[in-house]
Amino acid sequence: MIEKGRKISLYSVELIKNNRVIDPEPIIALFKFIKTLPKEGRIQDLEDRKKIHLLEYFNDESPLYPAIIKSAKYYHRPPLIDKDNASERENPKSLTEGEGERTHLCIKKGDDELIIAIEDRKVGIGISSLISYLKHFTDRYYEHIGEPRRRLPYRINYAPIPNNDFLNELGRFVRADLGEIVIEKRILGSECLNLSDRTEVIRDHVTISVQPVPTFSVSDFMRELFNSVVPTRMDIKKIRVRGKTAEGVQLLIDSNLVKAVEDITVLLDEITGQVNSIRLLSALREIVQGQA
Repeated sequence: MIEKGRKISLYSVELIKNNRVIDPEPIIALFKFIKTLPKEGRIQDLEDRKKIHLLEYFNDESPLYPAIIKSAKYYHRPPLIDKDNASERENPKSLTEGEGERTHLCIKKGDDELIIAIEDRKVGIGISSLISYLKHFTDRYYEHIGEPRRRLPYRINYAPIPNNDFLNELGRFVRADLGEIVIEKRILGSECLNLSDRTEVIRDHVTISVQPVPTFSVSDFMRELFNSVVPTRMDIKKIRVRGKTAEGVQLLIDSNLVKAVEDITVLLDEITGQVNSIRLLSALREIVQGQA
């Protein structure tokens, strides 16, 4: 075994129904349902990306829910090359096979939100793809419980849990001349704007820019906005501020770049490169337990 560092990101997930936050138990129920399916039935095949995800492990016997999602890229079969003599040979795997890559996560359920600690893995699954994976099983789940439907009866909101560095960085500005707020486009269709029929051609996220009048700064406004958004953790996906420090240095800070990230050490098998899942899941449990 060899030691290697891994980064763990923290996210908050809420379920919204009729403009109210509801108990997030339906997400746990979805995980439990997927767990009961045969292995091939747990596959989500992203054909356009030539990638699959499948739930490999889910422990539903605890207030904390550790899980493992396995991912693989297929239709990719470059020749193998020997490191000693540079000789090459045909790759023996089939086009429908790919190297299985695990992403470990742990979920803590509260009354009105889920806290998810998840590995940062480019070759694995991220938070948005995890939500997409769960939605993939909507039809089968609701048919299973005798309530056939095509869509979830609630909206899933998620956002990174930021650390305190954003406000610390914001305090370095002598003048902030631009603030940007990235929101979900569905807010454009809310009661205040009522543009829901006109947003089909707009990307999922919309950026609102805030600029001060001459000689003033948007720092206080953005600080107040950040402090009001963090407790809810929803709707606003990202906050960026640009300005100048006392040293005259131009600085750009991004709330996504200062999200709460934990660094941990994991054990890898020297031959397969696979992580020791027991040790990693134990570390993830400790991380989510420490979240209020």
